[in-house]
Formats: sequence, C-alpha cells, structure tokens
Amino acid sequence: MLSRSITLLFLTFLPLIASAKVYTTTFQVADAYSSTEAVKLALYSSLVRRGWTVEEQKNQQTTAHLHKRNTKAKVVIDYSANQVSINTTGTRTHITPGRTRSDPETVVEKDFNPKGWIKNIVNDTKRLIPNTINQAANQTPKKENLTEQLTELKTLYEQGLISEEIYLEKQRTILL
Repeated sequence: MLSRSITLLFLTFLPLIASAKVYTTTFQVADAYSSTEAVKLALYSSLVRRGWTVEEQKNQQTTAHLHKRNTKAKVVIDYSANQVSINTTGTRTHITPGRTRSDPETVVEKDFNPKGWIKNIVNDTKRLIPNTINQAANQTPKKENLTEQLTELKTLYEQGLISEEIYLEKQRTILL
C-alpha cells in the first residue's frame, strides 16, 4: 500500500518536474518559385485536411493542435520560402483500472512522438506547394501591375474608348 501511495505521489508531481519532449522535423522546399505565402497556404491546407485545429498563423509561424482518442499533439511550425521546421510535442494517456472497485484508476501521460502524423503533414505540404504558388500569386497583386492597369484604364477612359460606367466598374474590379 505504501509503494502504491509513493507511486501515486510521484505520478502527481511528475508533470511539474519533467516537461514534454520536443521532436523536430525539418525539410527543404524544393520549388524554386515558392514564396512564404505559398508555404503558409500549403501548411494550412495540409493541417486542416488531416483534422488539426490551427490556433494561430503569424510572423512565418503556424501553431496547431490535434486531439484523437487518448493522444494529444501540438505543433509549432516555422517556415520560409525554402525551408519548414516542425516542432512537435505529444502525449498519450494510459489509464489503468484499479485492482478492486474501490481502488481508483491510475492515469499516466507519457511522451509520444506522432511521427506518422508529422510525415503526413510533410508529404501533404510538399504535394500542395505547386498549387499554392499559383494561388498565392493570384491573391497578392503586384503593385506595379496594379498601377499599370489603373493607368491604362484611365487612358482608355480619357480617350473616350470606354464609358464612365465601365471605367468605374473596371476600376473597382482592379482594386478589389
């Protein structure tokens, strides 16, 4: 009975003594046309498709978590246009029933490395980057291109080649 009490006491204070182990996975983005925005879109898409909850995306960093059955995992992903670094912590809860009905069950959380889950994120991200390069390019119009389009549109209007109504409509389309 004394050894069981010591074990329970140890398990109670263990989380305060030891912190969760961090597992790191890094990979290079092979596409020469990649951008940080394209990598961000690919990461977000791969996380959401695999059931992860994205908590935050800012300053080239994405934070997400996943809870499945008795396993919890959290990722902090740092990325640039050519490299992604995934830092993962994970725990798996093990529940052992008491020997008798009056004995409480023992709950123990152990470190867990969700290698398979991270491998899926890496593979999905690599596969999605070519698609997100085009998507990111279409989302962020280049300022020079925008200025050129507006100037050309104004010239057409001033020359009387388009009506004021069409001029205003196209202007809104370009600016949105």
